[in-house]
Amino acid sequence: AAAAVILLAVMLLVNALFLKGATFAEIQKAFGRVENVCIATCRAGATEPFEQVWASQTLKVKLFSSGAGNQAEFTLWDVSNKVKMMKLLSSESVPTEPITEQMLVELGKSVIPSSGLFPFPDTGAVPDDAQWNLVSDPQAAAVAPEAEVYDLVWTAANPVAYKKWRLFADKRTHLPRRAEWYAKLKPQDDYRLEMFAVVSYPTESEIQDVVDSVFGSRWRRSGEPEYIGTPGMER
Repeated sequence: AAAAVILLAVMLLVNALFLKGATFAEIQKAFGRVENVCIATCRAGATEPFEQVWASQTLKVKLFSSGAGNQAEFTLWDVSNKVKMMKLLSSESVPTEPITEQMLVELGKSVIPSSGLFPFPDTGAVPDDAQWNLVSDPQAAAVAPEAEVYDLVWTAANPVAYKKWRLFADKRTHLPRRAEWYAKLKPQDDYRLEMFAVVSYPTESEIQDVVDSVFGSRWRRSGEPEYIGTPGMER
């Protein structure tokens, strides 16, 4: 009988820990350790991202893409070479300018764009009224198999709006795989999906291939003063 009571207590404890899931801080910490990431952000109902970012801690680069087709615009922040490069797919011009020291300090902290994925930069910025919950809805879990689903709910001010950020995190690593942003104007309203982001973790070489396909090999030339060109000049 005593053994049965102990076994039941252990099972209840395990279930409680399982249902609790990971904390917001634990997921942010796991994401902060990744070396390479790609985030594609889409508006609700869209199939193509309006913004995409590739970031590599090892390459020390962050590449932004916005627009579509020939109107796609790319901006590369190259920390090693201390330059920012820009490119329109419809143009051969590659304006290049130096990165300011202040920007280098900010990029030096982490080139991984966590602030674009998380609604708050850290737990200290999360509103006091916010609620972080593990979602047990099978329909929600089906969106990203092998992921745990979390909701962060809070009230925004000026103007007042009710916000929900839904995160799909890998069950084993706690790394984000998908994020969804919702909002509503009144408490009795249903939350409306505004945008979502799909997160992947490419290799360093895969990110290098993406940058090469846009800027060629010129961005890899470090330690050469002539690399910092006049905006509008081609190389």
